[in-house]
Amino acid sequence: MINGYEETLQQILLEQDRTGWRMLVGCIMLNCTTRAQVDAVRDELFDRWQNADMLSRADERELEDVIRPLGLYRRRARTLRKFSDWWEQHLGVHDLSDRIIAMDPPGVGEYARDSWIVFYQGIVPAWPVQDKVLRQVVQQYGGASGVIWT
Repeated sequence: MINGYEETLQQILLEQDRTGWRMLVGCIMLNCTTRAQVDAVRDELFDRWQNADMLSRADERELEDVIRPLGLYRRRARTLRKFSDWWEQHLGVHDLSDRIIAMDPPGVGEYARDSWIVFYQGIVPAWPVQDKVLRQVVQQYGGASGVIWT
């Protein structure tokens, strides 16, 4: 454990979603917007569509209405539905969490990839992390070991 970080982060992630689907949906929503904007719609989105199967079948107009404050709502709604459908097809039955990023899921970009590696795999990526906040997490908790938790 590193300064209580491991226990706290793992507890939060497990409470939200053991699979990581919610975290990646959050990363998709964060693309080209701010955390404050995502925080304003996140709870409603997950209250209405509680898992990948539900979001993949969401009415596109209803989803667009919920995420409209994020901007790019039409494109983002299509991406969220496509990603959730992909998740159901690939991860609904199998635990592929160690290989998910290598499988190139739709809508999962650099920030989501790096977040997955840091928060779900607990390691420091072998490349420079571009996101400022994520880079601070890596620097603070990863240190020279390259391992955030095991």
